[in-house]
Amino acid sequence: MKRLMVLVIFLAALTISELGMALEPPAGFLNEKPLTLTVGWNAGSTSDRNARSMKPYLDQIIPKALIIVNKPGASSLSMWNTYFASDPGDAYNFIFTNWPVAYQNVVGGTAKYKMEDFYQLGGINNDPIIFLKRKDDNRWGNFADFAKACKKDPGKYKVAMTGPKSFQNLCAYYIMDVLGIKFQMVNSPGGANEANQFLAGGHVDVCLTNAYSGHLIREVSYALGLMSNTKVPNMWPEATSISEQMGQPLASLSVLRGYAINQKAFANHPDRVLYIQKALDQACTHPNFLKDRKESGESDVAYWIPKAEYDSLLRDNLKIVDQYKEYLK
Repeated sequence: MKRLMVLVIFLAALTISELGMALEPPAGFLNEKPLTLTVGWNAGSTSDRNARSMKPYLDQIIPKALIIVNKPGASSLSMWNTYFASDPGDAYNFIFTNWPVAYQNVVGGTAKYKMEDFYQLGGINNDPIIFLKRKDDNRWGNFADFAKACKKDPGKYKVAMTGPKSFQNLCAYYIMDVLGIKFQMVNSPGGANEANQFLAGGHVDVCLTNAYSGHLIREVSYALGLMSNTKVPNMWPEATSISEQMGQPLASLSVLRGYAINQKAFANHPDRVLYIQKALDQACTHPNFLKDRKESGESDVAYWIPKAEYDSLLRDNLKIVDQYKEYLK
């Protein structure tokens, strides 16, 4: 009987440890109202599903269930503008971010916020830029072959991408500039899915997209190369970095999605902000969260990126944006 009681106590303690329930909020925090995450995209969208993925596990860590509010408009610009203009800085509301989209608004002059307004809590998605061809197209085995063809016949080949004035546009200008090649940019104002369909339908030669977005046409497409050092072995096992293929160092470019809070909140209540940061860390590294991501096929790009690493990735990406930002105006 005594051994059974010890076993029960041990299992209970293990369960609490696994769920991260030992994390205590600062005194008085979350007593007044629940924690709210605001997402600037429609419910059910890719970004929304990405943002919500940690909720079942965060709800087991914080005293009150997380409230998620959708405020779509202008690819989240409306939400970000409203948030920084009206948030009281009490750390009860944090937001979902998409970089470098948030920075593009600053460059383009449409943002009512500044980069310094964001305190990054961590990332949930690192989605590398990828070049795809159709599987039935035998002209090129990898991006290096495509680059040779572009040098031989400048401007001959069509590459679909989100645009105009998008991060994908910037990536295209960057790769053409650095490698000394030229191809036709075919912009798809309808977004990544439209760009994918341009390739799937045979209307272009190549598609410049994100690994996750491009996976929607996986059955008909093949990866020529990644503009990133981050591999995606489950989604695109054939994909190698363009930097490796070309034998020269290139910027590692990807779309970064994550969570942030008003810098004012960190200044006013650093203990509350650090509590949210730790709670997200526990939720997004929970074994069942990782299992969910693997079963959904998202584990290559959807995983927790701690604040320090996320800040570093963000800085590297935005350096390239700064170098080519005239193409975003």
